[in-house]
Amino acid sequence: IIIFFGGGWYMHKSQQQMAILVISDSENDLDYPNKRKWFDASRWLSTSQYIKIDDFYLLNLKHHPVNNINDAGIIVILHFAIRDAIKKFPELSKLSQMDNKEFFHFMQHKLSNEYLRTKFNEDTLEPTDDYFLFFFTYNEISYEVELLRKVTEHGMMFVPYGYQVNKKGDWHRMHPSTYSCFNDSQSN
Repeated sequence: IIIFFGGGWYMHKSQQQMAILVISDSENDLDYPNKRKWFDASRWLSTSQYIKIDDFYLLNLKHHPVNNINDAGIIVILHFAIRDAIKKFPELSKLSQMDNKEFFHFMQHKLSNEYLRTKFNEDTLEPTDDYFLFFFTYNEISYEVELLRKVTEHGMMFVPYGYQVNKKGDWHRMHPSTYSCFNDSQSN
């Protein structure tokens, strides 16, 4: 009986654990270059607001939507991603050759986004870092770029997540559909 209850307690406790990746202290570490740092996330996982996806990610059912999808910070990052994608998508070369101002005006009201998932901030161990897919259409072909929205001391900011441009739908083909259940804004 003790083993049964002990095993049940361990399973419940492990369901309340989350992890972040930290840099290993030594190249000889089995987990080099990154290792998992485990922490108790029961404060969030015991509420109905969060659903655990895996050891690193949650769905935040009350995430903050993107307030201004036409924000210059978002559009500039998308422009960098497009410039990095020319070998993969040469049909985007005209977009990549635009200067930032021209690209900004061209992309106005042509973006939409979808919330994907949330991860814990490495410094605060709070679930504040949200991933979004941003969609745009060019010459009747739709594309997507994944961006990370981080909370900083200066407010929220978007940062690139690999500068990957893909055809719309590729992210969902490569990842389980349980990662995403929201389509936040459609501006086109």
